[in-house]
Amino acid sequence: MASSPLVYLWSNDLFFTAALILKVYSANYWYYYASHYDYIKPPYTHLNAFKQFIRFTDSGHLVSLLYCMVNKSWLPIAYNVHGIITGGYWFGKLFLDMPDADTKPIDGLNPFVTNTMSYMTHVVPFAMIVREAMSSDCSDAFSTTSLLQTYLWWYTWFVCIYLPWRYYTGDYVYSIFKTDANYWATGAFTAGMHLFVWVLNQSGSVLCNSY
Repeated sequence: MASSPLVYLWSNDLFFTAALILKVYSANYWYYYASHYDYIKPPYTHLNAFKQFIRFTDSGHLVSLLYCMVNKSWLPIAYNVHGIITGGYWFGKLFLDMPDADTKPIDGLNPFVTNTMSYMTHVVPFAMIVREAMSSDCSDAFSTTSLLQTYLWWYTWFVCIYLPWRYYTGDYVYSIFKTDANYWATGAFTAGMHLFVWVLNQSGSVLCNSY
């Protein structure tokens, strides 16, 4: 955290700096506290550190990197993905009373700090990518293609990351996907998120046209 001003001075990119800080915090958390979780059983609990790459939220760190370091053409995918992360998290938390699945009391760990960082992870990146869209000439970036690419990103995460992790560990990652969850609620939430992606893609086009 203390080096964040140096990162900004080096990159001159506020979005990259914020994304890096949030990812470093996540990596630091799982490095030190992985053994407090039992997704992967003893004596291999240290491998629970891989949880930092499993959540859809963590795919947001990747798309941020692709946007900042590879090509700015990743803007619509980054916008849509971070919108899914932010919208899904806060809708689940505020309206479905979904708890953070990884939250647990750990001696010496301040819950205020962990909660604050969780909230920031689910607000700051989307706010920053909205800022990027509003200050960029990206009027043609959001299209049917970007919508389909967003769905592809989502499905690829689900099939290639979520399902194998759940199969081998039994960790449902999100409480809406618990084995004893209401299937109608899970289905309605999933269908609603698909519609929300379309809304995001449309809103991104509007923001870009405000440039």
